[in-house]
Amino acid sequence: DIFKNLSEHIISISKHAMKISLATPFLYQNPTTGSPSTTTLTCTQLCRLLCGPTTSFLNPSTRILGYDSISQSYDSDGWKEASTVDVLREACNSWYYESAAATTTTTTTTA
Repeated sequence: DIFKNLSEHIISISKHAMKISLATPFLYQNPTTGSPSTTTLTCTQLCRLLCGPTTSFLNPSTRILGYDSISQSYDSDGWKEASTVDVLREACNSWYYESAAATTTTTTTTA
């Protein structure tokens, strides 16, 4: 039955897919040394470091690894570039705001 197979496939994916919130901890790979970090950073901290107004040693191509502190396991997807994580990619995007009263468009980067 196609529905049974689809349900089993969805259940299989959901068992392995890591849910990401702003509190999700990540290890990062030091871009200079290639070594993994010894401590984790939350998604919120990564947003500030990756997308903040100041230059950081981390950038959107920095490789990160999610960690599930409840099950004490790492993301089954393994190491990936920070820009591939939806919330980090969106935080680093340039956002354009336009006011009805203003005649110019302002570019604002948020983190």
